[in-house]
Amino acid sequence: MKGTPLRWCLLAGLVACNNVRGEVPDGSRFSFPTAVAADPEGDFAYVVSTNFDSFWQRGWVTPVRLDPPGIVAEGILQVGSFGGDLVLDSRPDGTTRGYLSLRDGDALAWFGIRRQGEGQEPRLACELPGSPADASICLEDDALVLQGTIRDPEGDSVDNRDPFAMALGAPVMEEDAEGAGHRHRPLYVGSLQDGILIVLDVPEEGTPVVQGHLAWDPGLHSLVEVPLGNGGRAVFGTTRNRNAIHSAVVTREDGTFRLLPRMPWTVPTIAASGDYGRGIAASSDWSRLYVSWRSPAALLVLDLDREGLLAMRQVIPLAGSPGQLAVHRGPGPQETVWVTDFAGDSVYGVDPEQGRVLVRVPVGEGPYGITIAGDRAVVTNFESQDVSVLALDPADPDRATEIARIP
Repeated sequence: MKGTPLRWCLLAGLVACNNVRGEVPDGSRFSFPTAVAADPEGDFAYVVSTNFDSFWQRGWVTPVRLDPPGIVAEGILQVGSFGGDLVLDSRPDGTTRGYLSLRDGDALAWFGIRRQGEGQEPRLACELPGSPADASICLEDDALVLQGTIRDPEGDSVDNRDPFAMALGAPVMEEDAEGAGHRHRPLYVGSLQDGILIVLDVPEEGTPVVQGHLAWDPGLHSLVEVPLGNGGRAVFGTTRNRNAIHSAVVTREDGTFRLLPRMPWTVPTIAASGDYGRGIAASSDWSRLYVSWRSPAALLVLDLDREGLLAMRQVIPLAGSPGQLAVHRGPGPQETVWVTDFAGDSVYGVDPEQGRVLVRVPVGEGPYGITIAGDRAVVTNFESQDVSVLALDPADPDRATEIARIP
């Protein structure tokens, strides 16, 4: 075994346990993959290898081609170990930047995505301050450390260890004193260990800036921003440790994103296992929230009004250990919610309108992360250390089946 496994560092509650000993990351394979995000063009996805057992020098992000399915090994980016969530920002100039939370080191890293060559295959390059152009490694020491960046009203430092959950909000355009327009975008990051939600301002270029925070419950797991009927916005979050959905109103005042707390909404379920929320996503018309739940195993369908208030619509029973979820909208108005089942090595396709499971698709071992790329679902299988691709197009004869396993 190379070095101290990260799982023991995390269990011991250490703030940072960086480990760069071990083998050079192998771009042709995955290492305990978790998060995955779809390219804005829908033809590629990006998979986070966490290096969970510390066998490698660090973790990495891998571009995955969907047609034909395969790894773009030469396009990988090495990052710190034990990556959390991954989000992509499509910028007005046509470029794309990825943001990745790093649990080992309590930090945030970001990188650019360039499409090049005849096949327009992605190449990832670190954009942290001090990184050389086209750097294929984001060094841990260059990442933006989030622990210690916020303080309480008395001026004391607030712990926000183990950054995990992330979501990007809608961009805001503002004019400077000379009348030039500038784009700002809120990036929300949730601390799994301490339950702290922070909001950063993501500028057009340069380093994100921490601008506000709230104390939610430990176990903060997934986040989503939704627009409100008055032109405002709110952010919602799930937590593993509490039978509730957290929320906050988000404002932009004097060039600063601010978080205004709301009371958590208690989920009226009957089980009490101490293990609750996982994934969260909004419907395409923003009228509902979908939440994967573990106590009991279910998909929660919540009505969301114009003021951002929640009401239970239905609880759709599942089985196993629901993980992340993603929403696919076909050619009509109907949506299907796809939910990973970590314990059952499968993915559920759920009709939220009819309130029933349409299909249960076998995939690899320990499926967790999922994203929708066009008419494909891309699923990360943590325990078998591979990626499943599912067909979702109603016209595809292989619809709702695993059509590829990568690598």
